Amino acid sequence: MANEPTTTITGNLTADPELRFTTTGVPVAGFTIANTPRTKNAMGEWADGETWFVRCSAWRDLAHNITETLTKGAAVVATGRLTARSYDATDQTTGQTVRRTVVEMTVDDLGPSLRRATAKVV
Repeated sequence: MANEPTTTITGNLTADPELRFTTTGVPVAGFTIANTPRTKNAMGEWADGETWFVRCSAWRDLAHNITETLTKGAAVVATGRLTARSYDATDQTTGQTVRRTVVEMTVDDLGPSLRRATAKVV
């Protein structure tokens, strides 16, 4: 789609990216980026905030490059388009059907974060 807003997310990969293929043979990589914000508390000490997770997908050549380059724990910087998807699920405690919404990112570009690491581009 044209004129979709893009955003950038930084964090760490929670697992090795998984490469799959659509029924027509198009490669897609799936992975999750986790980010835990840190702030200083009233005593001036660093405190971790609530970790949030964003499920991501990348397509075609980018999918191949991601799965060949990055592994679990890698610090990354991702740029892409966020979308919200809703689905029905069964609540494990009550057995009732509940509507849930997740935010997912279609990644347009992804690379290692060089804040605390180095990388060699090939």
